[in-house]
Amino acid sequence: MLDARVLRAVPGRAARTHVDTRVADASAVSDFGLQWRRFDPYPELQSLSYGHLFGRFLLPRHFFRGRRVVDLGCGNGRLGRFVIPEAAAYVGVDLSDALLAFEVPEGARERVDLVQASLERLPLLDGSADVVLCWGVLHHVDDYEAAMREIERILRPGGTLLLYVYPDSYAPRENLNRLFRVIEPQAFHEFCVWFFQNVRRWSEIDRPLAQALCAALCVSPRMHTGWEVIQMFDGLGPAHHHLLQQAVRARYAAPWSLRATHDGCFVVGKPNAG
Repeated sequence: MLDARVLRAVPGRAARTHVDTRVADASAVSDFGLQWRRFDPYPELQSLSYGHLFGRFLLPRHFFRGRRVVDLGCGNGRLGRFVIPEAAAYVGVDLSDALLAFEVPEGARERVDLVQASLERLPLLDGSADVVLCWGVLHHVDDYEAAMREIERILRPGGTLLLYVYPDSYAPRENLNRLFRVIEPQAFHEFCVWFFQNVRRWSEIDRPLAQALCAALCVSPRMHTGWEVIQMFDGLGPAHHHLLQQAVRARYAAPWSLRATHDGCFVVGKPNAG
């Protein structure tokens, strides 16, 4: 699955880890590494993550069994943890150093490769993936059309793309994104933590005010404050914030198959060769 000609192995890692030698600077996504290495609430949210993958895409329990899976924007493996146990091979790709926090199960290490690379220029072979998973990352890519072409290239004929992009209902976030993306990532994360720590207290005093503040920032207070911090940090801080729901619908017309399973979630089938 890997194009070894452009990859350099990272020594000293328990998991097989590679860096695309064509990637000169990943500083533009350092904020993603920040959030997933240091602020991941995953241990509290296994059911939520499982629901994102299997529930929102309406997948059967053993969907990944025996398949070669590429997980684009894998981060620290929040969703990959549920794919690896049954996949024939798993390649996790991320441009940030969140890969350093990806813990691969010891018994699965021979089937797993982690690659630091850009979605716009994937170091993977043509048609090498049975399934491509791309959750919540395409809308943060600079040239998302280049990334979509790369996804189509690595997906085999008859393969499946599991894609989540920001739905059109997220349009109000665009103005907030223009404001918050100029703030240094660590400072913005501290603001997100401060906000959610206090909004709960405010809601006890004046619930309509707390709800109005959350609505103004396009967030909602929920049971797991850690997850809401991630959502706010991820949704409002990155340099790019594309709304791609309509672009996906237009791009994957016949002979591709397209099934919308949840707001912003698509199961896309690549046509068979010939």
